[in-house]
Order: sequence, then C-alpha cells, then structure tokens
Amino acid sequence: MAAETPEFGAWHTATDGTAHYVLKGKSLCGAKIKANAPPPVRSAKSTAIVTPMCEECLDRNAARWAGEHGMKAPVPLQPQRSYWWRQLKRKKK
Repeated sequence: MAAETPEFGAWHTATDGTAHYVLKGKSLCGAKIKANAPPPVRSAKSTAIVTPMCEECLDRNAARWAGEHGMKAPVPLQPQRSYWWRQLKRKKK
C-alpha cells in the first residue's frame, strides 16, 4: 500500500448547527469545529442528511473529488434515451 493514502474525511456539525466537511482535523471552509463534534442528523426513513450543509464545504469537496479529471467547463445536459415505455402510443389505422 502507498505511504500517503488519502483520507476520506467526514461531515461534522459545528456549534452553529451547520454540517461542515472535516478532513485531517480541519474544515474545508476554515470553520472551527470541535474535536468531539457530533455527526449531522440523518432522516429516519432514508440516509439523507437533514442538518443544513455548508455550501463552501460542498463545493470544495466536489472539486477535491473531481481533481484533474473533472469537468473544466459546464457541459450541456444530454437528452435522455427514450425507452419504449416513454414512447407515444399511436393508433393503427
């Protein structure tokens, strides 16, 4: 295994009630987070995070994972392939 294995990091809740992404003991946006900060609150029905998330941490984490192979410029969305169940039903004459 490589000596410099990147850590994944985790979401933790700050004292203001916002979830921040903590990587190697520091928040990506620079917010001060306690070492024993609790994880964000999740929904009971799904694993979605209910706690409001820091927008800057979201953007920086997405850019971090995109790396050098990420999109350089926004690409327009491709039209989705139309499947047979989405086709219009036409009557035969």
